[in-house]
Amino acid sequence: MFDKMPSIQGEMNKLEAAEAEKKKKELYEKAAGKARSFIERIDPELRVRVQTVPVLPEGRYPERELLVLSFEHGKNPDLNWDMEIGESDAYIENEFEGVLKDIYEKTQSEHDLDGKIEAKARSVMQSIGPEWSVSVEIKRVPAARKNQFPHLEKVLAFDNNAKPEMSWDMAIGEDEGYIENELEEAIKRTYEARKSRFEGRAA
Repeated sequence: MFDKMPSIQGEMNKLEAAEAEKKKKELYEKAAGKARSFIERIDPELRVRVQTVPVLPEGRYPERELLVLSFEHGKNPDLNWDMEIGESDAYIENEFEGVLKDIYEKTQSEHDLDGKIEAKARSVMQSIGPEWSVSVEIKRVPAARKNQFPHLEKVLAFDNNAKPEMSWDMAIGEDEGYIENELEEAIKRTYEARKSRFEGRAA
């Protein structure tokens, strides 16, 4: 009799978890419906759906799936994003629209700034040589110290088609002042340091 208790408790836990997941998905579907009622006022090209996305393992957390709202732009994939939501009806009714507007405006602003950074970096590298290509990318960055975890970071990727070993990634500061006053010098300084290092190896 007593041997069956852990099994019964385990089944109850599974049922409770399944019920909680069902309620969460219903709330996300409600939020998606709410978003569809006003999203065209933000941008007519935006679409929203509920989906699960894989989350890479990080630290003590294993790989898992996460329920999110996915926003997709019909013409510009750089304006796509996924988000979790506050799990209450009050949040959906009173806060959700304002949160979405803020996220969209921030995403659009970052996209515009990324374009300026990429154009500036490309002009600098083209003056150095035609073998260079430049792009803004999101990359998984390894932990720098023991108490840190690998993480995703936006970087400028400099690729040398003739000498791949000269390629490098560089973290970027995201404001207009950085682009105008610091970016070119930072790129040239890094390039000269890498050039000197590889020329020294060759010698």
